[in-house]
Amino acid sequence: MGDYGVDVNGDGKADFLSVDTKGAVHAWLNNGGAGHGGWANRGRITIDAKAPASRVRFADINGDGKANYLVVDDYGAVRAWLNKGGDGHGGWSDRGQMATGSGAPGSCVRFADIDGDGKADYLVVEDNGPIYAWVNNGGDGHGGWANRGQIAAGLAGPGDRARI
Repeated sequence: MGDYGVDVNGDGKADFLSVDTKGAVHAWLNNGGAGHGGWANRGRITIDAKAPASRVRFADINGDGKANYLVVDDYGAVRAWLNKGGDGHGGWSDRGQMATGSGAPGSCVRFADIDGDGKADYLVVEDNGPIYAWVNNGGDGHGGWANRGQIAAGLAGPGDRARI
């Protein structure tokens, strides 16, 4: 499962990331892409969270324009590290648990800003089923989550094919 449009340095352009088997991330910053400024190799940018790549997500949960590092557990709980510039450039701030989870499998959890406030919201995308949303009001301990219930009727296939 990939993340789409991940901007790790807050310049408004999607960067290229590679997540290793222990959750560490290597980044190439988008300077215009091939033939238009290229890609700047930033090297390893995250902590080693010892999380399998399948549990790692990136989303801007605090609205600062930079993608944060998230680890989703088997039951949908989320731990977050806020992006302060990445390794060697300001580091990461351990935010701790930002969502207790919905009880849905972690593989069904996605993040997207559905209300346009600049902060990624918590979504559950079920196989052949509906999509549920919780709007980010700051997350656990910081304003909570507003349950929006079902926001889409369903998919015609596996949930991992959904792109939001």
